[in-house]
Formats: sequence, C-alpha cells, structure tokens
Amino acid sequence: MAIGLGVTAMPSTQRMNWSAVWAGVFCIYAIWAVFGSLGLAVFASAGTTNVVGLSLWSVVLTSVACYAGGHIAGRLSNSDRRPGGAIHGLATFGVAITGFIMLVSLAGAVLSGGQGAPAANPARAWTDTANIGWGGFVSLLLGWIFAMMGGAAGAGGRTAMAERTSEERNVLRPAA
Repeated sequence: MAIGLGVTAMPSTQRMNWSAVWAGVFCIYAIWAVFGSLGLAVFASAGTTNVVGLSLWSVVLTSVACYAGGHIAGRLSNSDRRPGGAIHGLATFGVAITGFIMLVSLAGAVLSGGQGAPAANPARAWTDTANIGWGGFVSLLLGWIFAMMGGAAGAGGRTAMAERTSEERNVLRPAA
C-alpha cells in the first residue's frame, strides 16, 4: 500500500535554457554570414574600399542579427517574463561575440603566418583602423542592446498569449 505524502509539482526552477541560447547564437552567425558577405561585395570592391559604408553596414547588420538571435533565444526559453528573455538575449550576445572574437583571432593568425604584415600606407591604415574601431564599438553596443530587446520581446509574447488563453478558458458558456 502506498502512502500519499502530499507532494505537489513545482514549476521548473531552471533559469537558463542553454539550448535556446545556442539556437540564438547560430541564428546570429547565419545572418552575419549571409548579409556580411553582401556587405563585403558592395562596400569592399577591388577598386575602392568604402570603410565608412562598411562600418555603417556592420552597425545595421549586427543590430538586426542580434535582435533576431535574442528573439529566438527568448522565444525558445522557458521564461514567460520579459526580464528572463532579456537575460537569454544577453547570454546569446555574449556567446556569439566571444566565439566571433576567437574565430577572427585564429583566422588572423593563420592568414598572417603568425607575423604581423607591414602596412603599405601607414597613415591610411591608422585612419581605416580608427573608422573600423568606431564602427565596431557602435555595432557591439547596439548589438548588445538589441539582443536584450529581442529576448524580452520573444519571451514577452508568450505571457500575453498565456493570459489570453486562460481568460478564454474561464469564460462560462450557457448550457443549452
């Protein structure tokens, strides 16, 4: 004979859903790969390089990619509140940027043969580096903000839908 202990089911206390974070990271990488190559084709042609245009493209691309990745992470997370979705968006941004920095560092070391390549025109190289630096800073800052906004939007939609569904269930219909 079994004795009932009055155990009740508790909601999940898992705070982070890492599967959702990784799905958001791969979404960011996919958008970066496709539209980043488009930006390189348009702004980095063999004749002239438009560094300002490429920087602006990277700002827009990073913002859109991080919003989409954060939204995916927020939607797939177990969180039904906006702050939980924003945390998932932030984690997605952090993992994506860390992986991207590691990839660029490894690729740079391989392509240069482990040695720094001397610049043909040092003055222009410093100007281009400064422009790319500012573009990179603004891209990362906006990407961080948009990833959190996307995560909050992804998780927040579920709360409204759950409330609407529970209200529909509570409506009593007259019997025939």
